[in-house]
Amino acid sequence: MPDTTLFLPRLARDPIAYAPILGRSPTGRDRAVQYHAIVFGQDANGGPGTPLCEITPELLNLRWQVAQNLPGMAVFTLVRPNKKLALIEGMKTHVKVWREDASGLVPIFAGKIAKVMPAATDAIVMAWDYKALLQLSRTGYMTLYPNKKIGSEIINPEWLLAKNAGTSPLAFVTTGTIQNPLGSDGLTEISVNTDFGLVLFNRLFTFYQLAEMAMANTDNNVVFDISRTEPHTFSFLKNKGNTITARDFTFPGNLINFDYDKGEDGIRNDRATVIGGTAGDAEYAVTDAANIAEYRRLQDAVSPSTLVGETTGTTETDQTKAIMARLLRVGIRTPRTVILTPRQNEFIPFVDIDLGDKVRCTIINDDETGTRFNGTVRVTAFTSAWSPAAGELIAVAARGLDA
Repeated sequence: MPDTTLFLPRLARDPIAYAPILGRSPTGRDRAVQYHAIVFGQDANGGPGTPLCEITPELLNLRWQVAQNLPGMAVFTLVRPNKKLALIEGMKTHVKVWREDASGLVPIFAGKIAKVMPAATDAIVMAWDYKALLQLSRTGYMTLYPNKKIGSEIINPEWLLAKNAGTSPLAFVTTGTIQNPLGSDGLTEISVNTDFGLVLFNRLFTFYQLAEMAMANTDNNVVFDISRTEPHTFSFLKNKGNTITARDFTFPGNLINFDYDKGEDGIRNDRATVIGGTAGDAEYAVTDAANIAEYRRLQDAVSPSTLVGETTGTTETDQTKAIMARLLRVGIRTPRTVILTPRQNEFIPFVDIDLGDKVRCTIINDDETGTRFNGTVRVTAFTSAWSPAAGELIAVAARGLDA
């Protein structure tokens, strides 16, 4: 990381300079939050090399988004005419973005410039985070991994193949912690079945599906990522996230807006599948009496997508029954999703609350006589909009946890 004095404005070196701008703009956004960005050239390994220019003074608008196990991106506009645009090349140069408030600097985004789209009065620049580059790497044809552990025996070799391919765009990324996800007993390391293999998939999709498979029958939060700070490091973690008790989100309170989807249309409280037994195949159903009493009987037929991770019993029948019990919990889980927009400077993303963390959320009913929701949700994404004039607005995406 370069010497931060390269781009820090007087605000960072003189705290008194914050005083004139601590007031809010007409839109209610806090302009004490500032963003800074530097463009880097590409080094011999395809990573960020020599700093080329600071583009903080030319930033007109900035949008960034990061999500758990999904590619992140940043989009910003630069004023024209601008000689610095000649230094910014798609799929060659890199960009790093820092967020600054009274508490200091936090690295928010690091990635590669994907493309530059100039117009008459400005230029739109799109960047991908380094995790997104995994979609430009593909697995081999008919690569088999029979009975292999997901982390050390599938993710690790596939990651090394992505990193070490000739002139790989990921050659500069170091290899960090790669863990084996655990099964439903919290002890057994998950392995795939005898027939598991890969057939020319892009590796972002592959890693996403392996993480989903590892979470299908457990309560763990399996996450892969490439860090925003140097050395940029790939990791695959078996259960990421903390329970945050120092702060929560409430409306009315520290939320200025929210989108709440309880997901009643997705409730299924009577689920059935076909299960094998000594007398042949038969129906096996699971129900939730309390939920049925509230919503009436909402049925469906399901087939477990995988037995991976379920350690209950010794037979496929036992495992299927345990998985059906979990699918019932998922079927009555509410809320499905919630989007929270807190007051500005309410929290520092990645510091106070990180992706995968669990936080309490309380939303009062519209008539303010009761509570619409009061429970714990898991943070899955951040998205932010910022401009020098309007300031910053951050939205937090989260999902409900199993009942």
